[in-house]
Amino acid sequence: MSSAFLHSLRRAAPLLTDPASWANLARIASSYVRSMHSKRATISGLPFVLMIEPTNFCNLHCPLCPSGDGRLTRARGMMDRATFGRILKQTKGTVKFLQLWNQGEPLLHPDLPWMIRRAKAQGMFVSMSTNGHPLADPSVALEIVRSGLDHLIVSVDGATQETYARYRRGGNLQTVLRGIEHCVQARIKPHRKGAKSAKNFKRWGLPFSASFAPLRWILPQSAIRNPKRPWIELQCIVMRHNEHEIPAMKALAQRLGVDRLSLKTVQIDAADQAETFLPSDRNQSRYAAAQERKPTTGKHGSTQKKPADMLRASLGFRGKMFEEGTLMTERTRDSCRRLWFSTVINWDGTVVPCCFDKDGDFVMGNILQESLEQIWRGRRYQAFRDAVLRNRAGIAMCRNCTEGLRKLFLQ
Repeated sequence: MSSAFLHSLRRAAPLLTDPASWANLARIASSYVRSMHSKRATISGLPFVLMIEPTNFCNLHCPLCPSGDGRLTRARGMMDRATFGRILKQTKGTVKFLQLWNQGEPLLHPDLPWMIRRAKAQGMFVSMSTNGHPLADPSVALEIVRSGLDHLIVSVDGATQETYARYRRGGNLQTVLRGIEHCVQARIKPHRKGAKSAKNFKRWGLPFSASFAPLRWILPQSAIRNPKRPWIELQCIVMRHNEHEIPAMKALAQRLGVDRLSLKTVQIDAADQAETFLPSDRNQSRYAAAQERKPTTGKHGSTQKKPADMLRASLGFRGKMFEEGTLMTERTRDSCRRLWFSTVINWDGTVVPCCFDKDGDFVMGNILQESLEQIWRGRRYQAFRDAVLRNRAGIAMCRNCTEGLRKLFLQ
């Protein structure tokens, strides 16, 4: 579990005051443990974490991003208010963490502040990741801060314009830094909500301090206080062309007055991109080594079908196998908590298992045609969970996924 997520959990602690959300989380965790033990997917509860894609349009042309460099094969568009409202209505009391991004730049959506306010009114902890350019407009920065956003991630992959622009093509570093400064200056301290939380716990017959006792390791007293919002994180993807600027990035983060600098390992799509993008220092890479795919054989030596092949044949998924000689991430386990705890809804209402399904190869359903609960418990989702439990490495996007990764963040 990353330190960034733990920090988000600490800050979101005051929101987790209703028994229904804890009961839902317990059901999810229980079904995950049962599934891991039996190697057969069972699911209880509804998603606790939700990623919503406001739009898949982008204003930059980053070479490893399918949205920015034009490789995205699914339709482009922006989520309308009706779809967003339908999602919130179906996730009330279950989803407590909302991530407003996926492919594309979320700040290009004119209704983004409205989305944040609606989610906050429903008691969600809201995060957003951006390339930061729209924040250079002081009115945009002020509106985002005043929307109640909890966590703002701004991608800055270089301390100089020359280095920054090698990956963030079409971007201007000074524009981004100006936007960050606007947000830092616009932050305000919200009113304390500790009294309200204490009142809720008293109603349930629990002392306020004792109710958090089992979680003290992730809930220091500072989590119950309300610091400035949003918590601002500067995120730098470490690549070959910018690894020499890590000390300068640390100095830049300190000068800007942000709350955290995170150094993230880079994701590539094919082995031939390694020389260009992977850092020369192997300790700063998430990949183990080039690894050929070996066929899976049955008891009598016959070649078995791979999970992706079976999913395509039975349910019409478009997911592909990795090609021979591709890179394998260094993972700590062959499982996937995401499939039990979270889900992703794209701008058009399509539900996919995670953010690594960039083209919608594994569509589980559409929120405009059926309920999230029906999709979450449906045949397609269960078949995908079963496939991951049997052989996660047999599905292309799962081999390149960060779930259980040893080196997602370097700091």
